[in-house]
Amino acid sequence: GGTRTPRDELYLTGIAAGLTPMNSVSSRTSFLVCNDPALATRKAIAAGDLASSVITEDRFRALLQSVQPGAPIGARPVVRVTTSTGPVGRLKGCRVLVLGGPHDVSARVRDEVMAHGGRVAVNLTPTVSHLIALGAADTDIRYPRTTHLLRLDPVTLLIAPGIPAPAPAPSQADTPPVPDHQTDAAAEPVGDATPPDPAPVPPARILRRGEVTDLPDEVTIWDLFVSWTLADPPLELDVVAFVTDADEKVISDEHFVFFNALETPGREVRLEIETNGESRLVVDLDELSNPGVRVVVGASLAGGRTFGELGPVELVLRDTDGAPWARTVLDAGTTENSLVLGEFYQRGGRWRFRAVGQGYEESLAGFATRYGVDVA
Repeated sequence: GGTRTPRDELYLTGIAAGLTPMNSVSSRTSFLVCNDPALATRKAIAAGDLASSVITEDRFRALLQSVQPGAPIGARPVVRVTTSTGPVGRLKGCRVLVLGGPHDVSARVRDEVMAHGGRVAVNLTPTVSHLIALGAADTDIRYPRTTHLLRLDPVTLLIAPGIPAPAPAPSQADTPPVPDHQTDAAAEPVGDATPPDPAPVPPARILRRGEVTDLPDEVTIWDLFVSWTLADPPLELDVVAFVTDADEKVISDEHFVFFNALETPGREVRLEIETNGESRLVVDLDELSNPGVRVVVGASLAGGRTFGELGPVELVLRDTDGAPWARTVLDAGTTENSLVLGEFYQRGGRWRFRAVGQGYEESLAGFATRYGVDVA
C-alpha cells in the first residue's frame, strides 16, 4: 500500500539496519509493513493467513532504532556440488564495490575481484567491506554515501574503518581466514548473542560468467534475486523468464513471464516486481519435470538504453531456507538492450543453474521472439 516515505528509502533503510527486505510474504516473513492492516492485497491476505505481524510505517521506522543482533542461520547439513572448486584467493570473504571508471575498466576490475574469491556488490550496503574508486567516481550517485571514499589506483583497495586488510594469498595447506564482517550466511555473533548448535550455512558459491552449480535434489523451490545499480534518472530494467522445451522455445506464450504476466499457468515460475533496483523470481523445479524443460532468466532495458549504461547486475540464488546458495555479477554488457542472465536446466537427471551473461542488441519484443513468443 501507499507510504509517506518513498518505498525505496524504506527498503534501503531496512538494509542499513541489518534486515533483509523481501518482495513477498511467506512463512519466513517476520513482519509486513503496511499502513492499512485491512488492505485487501495479496501480501496483506497472506500475512493474515500466516499470522505474520503487520506494523505501520511509523512503527517500522521507530523499531529500526533498536534492532537487536541476530544469530547465524542454522540449517540442515547440505552438500554443495559444483563443477569446480572455485576461486580461493586473498579476497575470499570480502564484498567489494567498484565506483567510477569507464565500463570496460570497471568490468575488468570486478572480474578480477571475483577471480580472487571476492564478492562484488552493485549497491552500497553495510555488507560492503572494500571500495575501489576509479576515475570520475564522484559522478556516481552512490558516491555521496561513501564518506571514506578516496580516489585510488584501480588495483588499490580502500579498507573501511574496522575492517582488516585482506590476508596474503594462502597456501594450499592453509585455511583462508574469514574477515571480521563474515558472510551474510554465517555472521559473527554480536554482543550477548549465542551461536546456535547447528553449523552455519557455508558461504554461497561465487559463479563467474558461464560457470555452473549443481542444485541439491532435496531443494525444489528457489528464489532468484536480481539487483542492479540505482541510477538518476532510473533505468527501467524488466526482468523476464522463459520456460522452454528442448529446442529452447517457450512451451506456450503463457510460459513467458514478464511485467504484464507475472506467473506461468501452473505458477511454476513467478515474478515479483516491487522495488526499483531489485526483482525476485520464484522457480518451483518440482513442477517442471518434463525432460528438456529449462527456465531462461533474462532482462531488458526500455527506451533503447544499454547494459553499458546500466553497469553490473547481481544474481543471488537462495534456497528454501533463504540462505544464499550462489552469487554472480554479470558485467559484460556494452551495447546490448537485452541480456540472458542465467538458466535452470537439467543434466543427467539433476537440476543445475548457470550464470550466462549473453546479450543481444534488440528490444524486449525481439528478445521474446528469439524464444518463440508470438508478440504480434
